[in-house]
Amino acid sequence: MGIKRFIKLLLPGYLISDKILYRHRIAHFFYEKGMEKLANFCSYRIYKKYKCCISYKAKLGNNILFPHPVGIVIGEGVEIGNNCVIYQNVTIGRKYKEVYEYPKLEDNVTIYCNSALLGNIIIGRNSIIGCNTVVLRSTECNSKSIGVVK
Repeated sequence: MGIKRFIKLLLPGYLISDKILYRHRIAHFFYEKGMEKLANFCSYRIYKKYKCCISYKAKLGNNILFPHPVGIVIGEGVEIGNNCVIYQNVTIGRKYKEVYEYPKLEDNVTIYCNSALLGNIIIGRNSIIGCNTVVLRSTECNSKSIGVVK
């Protein structure tokens, strides 16, 4: 049994994450080359196939895992580090429409379902954001957040 098949049996969302990241990298490549319509089309295809809205302007690191990608929204100025795990219905974006301030996630961050990270915040390394959490201020490294963090 090959390693890909073994991983697919253990983590069914793993290969979906790879496909989403691959398509996002293509869209981001087109955006960097000035072909925004093509980048927007690639981003739209991610939305139609996997039901998650990831902006082609967002900067995503390596080995990001989306175990259940349905309902994930990642805004255009978001920066996500390596080895992060993001569950379903997570919103990462800006707090106000008029202000261009987006969150930054460092490495090894886990965000559980139905959470929202809003505004100009930094989520420290190895942090965990619990279910149904609204984060409006920065968190330190190795922290656990639940409820409303303001």
